[in-house]
Amino acid sequence: MADSKRAPWTAPEPSYPQTGLQVYNSLTKSKVAFVPRAGNHVSWYGCGPTVYDAAHMGHASTYVAFDIIRRIMEDYLGYDMTVVMNITDIDDKIIVRARHKRLVA
Repeated sequence: MADSKRAPWTAPEPSYPQTGLQVYNSLTKSKVAFVPRAGNHVSWYGCGPTVYDAAHMGHASTYVAFDIIRRIMEDYLGYDMTVVMNITDIDDKIIVRARHKRLVA
């Protein structure tokens, strides 16, 4: 859909006192106030890593970053957080590599 046909974005009305937290809105290309959908409760889903080989520090950085942001939002900003992260355990590249190494039939 072309930008000229898209309805303009309007900020939601906060139902909880503002914390000053801002997020980048890629639609408006600007920082806007973070406003949870349901009062003080924030539901956050994030894609975790797809691990192709031996574990390394890069894998841990995903979990550390998520945990730091969650702790700040809970402990300092007072949000009630529900955070879910998936871990993609296998995909076609992993299966092909295992077959080349004769680890699976």
